[in-house]
Amino acid sequence: MSTTTLPRLVLSLGVDDNGPSDNGRASASCPHCGAPGRYIHRALAEDGSIVAAMSGCIKLFPKSKAFDATARTLERVKERTDKGWKQTSWDLAILDTIGDFRNGQIEFDVYEAMVLHQARSRAAYYQNKRRNR
Repeated sequence: MSTTTLPRLVLSLGVDDNGPSDNGRASASCPHCGAPGRYIHRALAEDGSIVAAMSGCIKLFPKSKAFDATARTLERVKERTDKGWKQTSWDLAILDTIGDFRNGQIEFDVYEAMVLHQARSRAAYYQNKRRNR
């Protein structure tokens, strides 16, 4: 399948870790191409379908600007939840925006703008914090 026919990804839905296998071989196969591996990424495509692919294949898909920001946020939220820490206001705002988008309460343009605004706000805060040390 060429990359021009792949759907554009708009929202990361998470990564499934299928764990190591007992015999040293891959524990899962890529739903996209069938290659063996361990981590399967799930994402919502622009056309509303849910796409799943391994790490190497997911890089081939065209992505919206907000895709990487939501992927990083979901990863950060999971990590902070596992440690028992509170979530940051930026991450909570992005999670609310994701929920509103998935429930059809906001359009894609609004979703993307809100996610990118929160991600930029977070980055600016930490950049200023590092500068003022």
